[in-house]
Amino acid sequence: MTVLRFCDRYGIPRATWYYWRRVHLAGRALRRWPAPVVDAAEEPVASKAHKYSQWGHRKIWRLLRNDG
Repeated sequence: MTVLRFCDRYGIPRATWYYWRRVHLAGRALRRWPAPVVDAAEEPVASKAHKYSQWGHRKIWRLLRNDG
């Protein structure tokens, strides 16, 4: 079935079909907003979580907060 026929049959605008297709092919990473704060904290959080893997997220958060 062609895209034109599919969209006509189900009442979907063709632009919506191509948008859904692009999002699916991009692996849902199409609209990733820049997050400098999260990106800056990602490495220290990962190293602390790896070092203290037996502790939960609240304890890790407190350790990071105490570190500054």
